[in-house]
Amino acid sequence: TAGFIRFIAPAAGRCEVRLYDATGNRVATLANIQVEPGENTLKLDFSNIRNGVYICELLINSERIFVGRLIKTNTPD
Repeated sequence: TAGFIRFIAPAAGRCEVRLYDATGNRVATLANIQVEPGENTLKLDFSNIRNGVYICELLINSERIFVGRLIKTNTPD
């Protein structure tokens, strides 16, 4: 299962996308890559993530750019 996230990076640098469970424990780092400033699209692999509700955090150079809720469910093909 894959998904995409689009964002605007304020500067070039290290981009991390982290998932946390409802208790605040980090369950996965979905991306840890170098990005360029401006619009970026990342393809994220959710195949090892169980169904549930998560907090998704996007950081660029360790600065939080976005935090939001992500719901993973099985969808029919």
